[in-house]
Amino acid sequence: MPEYPSVPSDESATEYLELTTAQQGVWYGQLVDPDSPKYNIGECLEIRGGVDEGLFSAALDRAARLCDSLNLVFDTDDGAVRQRVVRPPAGTDRLHRVDLAEADDPVAAAERYMADDMATVDRLEAPTHHFALLRLGPRLHYWYVRYHHIAVDGLGGALFARTVADLYARAARGEDLAQVEPPTGPLRALVADEAAYRASDRLEADRAHWTGRFADRAADGPGSEDGNPLLRRRTDLTRPADRSADGGDPPGPGTADLHTGETLPQPVFDGLRRLAAGHRTTWSAVLVAAVAAYTARTAPGPYNHRGMPLG
Repeated sequence: MPEYPSVPSDESATEYLELTTAQQGVWYGQLVDPDSPKYNIGECLEIRGGVDEGLFSAALDRAARLCDSLNLVFDTDDGAVRQRVVRPPAGTDRLHRVDLAEADDPVAAAERYMADDMATVDRLEAPTHHFALLRLGPRLHYWYVRYHHIAVDGLGGALFARTVADLYARAARGEDLAQVEPPTGPLRALVADEAAYRASDRLEADRAHWTGRFADRAADGPGSEDGNPLLRRRTDLTRPADRSADGGDPPGPGTADLHTGETLPQPVFDGLRRLAAGHRTTWSAVLVAAVAAYTARTAPGPYNHRGMPLG
């Protein structure tokens, strides 16, 4: 769902498009592991206050219809994969309405619903995605979405959520959503832009820049004690001190306080959101930037193949 100038899609004829490089990676990755839900992208937005479910459904359906990426069908011919936009009939209701207000624990019931759905393996040749409005009470709803990564990434999901919110506000004001123009450009513009880049001198210039930038980072491969690999420290493993107790590698300098997956404290999260709002970006972008800055400060020297400092 790229932010390109809006150009109405021609729905009178079938248009086959090449896959982007990112889509090709997802396509073949899913074929290697066809029963895995690993390419699901999920998001849950908490809505406090009254929600007109009819207007919300109309806003979501219109936003989904305007978005090429949410209406893709993939065709194969002699091993070659192409994609085309196939929109459902006008009036198709894509929103699942789920009333959990009478559950003993509505929040827990909502979490179970989302967890079960995230385990779903979508159709790779024609992803259906999933949109649900979970009613936990008269003034509390969860809007849950699941996309297949071949169609939507994190930025695309954020743009779609913003579009639905805008259309809902328009509908609440009595505007005709059928007259709303696409907020983003057609998929063909994104495909054409990538093709132009890959055929341009910019590609080789960028390749040369990044190849030179990291030329000294893996002299003898990942198994070399004398190499200088990129930072490979993991945060989803047991703490180094715990591993050493089991006979594993002893902790290296500065690794005893390695984060192991605890939830961010609420004050930290609130600070991320305030900082993001002040710079017109998202809290997740601020978090990524903070992690990059932290890594730069804590990784001044080379690491061995176990991710431990060499010096």
